[in-house]
Amino acid sequence: MPAALVLTGAVLGRRFPQPVLGIAALAVVAASALFEHPPWDNLHVGATWLLLPLAASYTVASNLPSSEPVTATSLAVPAALAVPLIADYGWTAYAPLVESESTLGPDSWAWTSTGLSVAAVVACGLAAAHLGKRPT
Repeated sequence: MPAALVLTGAVLGRRFPQPVLGIAALAVVAASALFEHPPWDNLHVGATWLLLPLAASYTVASNLPSSEPVTATSLAVPAALAVPLIADYGWTAYAPLVESESTLGPDSWAWTSTGLSVAAVVACGLAAAHLGKRPT
């Protein structure tokens, strides 16, 4: 499923390049981190598993005024570089899960880290919008 979403995002990004829309979708994904606790935890999971691959590949493909092989390579390289990280820190690490206290909502660290993440993505979007309006 994620591979199909990446492919869909890449095709849409090549056909209808609007980098700011992709960055806005990435900001929504970053903001969804506030909803990682029940009853809204499915919102965060859905944004991470469904919107993130689509938005990331759309944004990359929208920003690349290059040929199809270069676009395909630029989409494949981050996935290839992530394989060692998944092996060290992902599901293959077999680390025991540590139970934490259940909270009803996000704590101050979640608000701060999510706010900084969203602010960074929005700053990138504003910079992309500004650079897109400059004369070439």
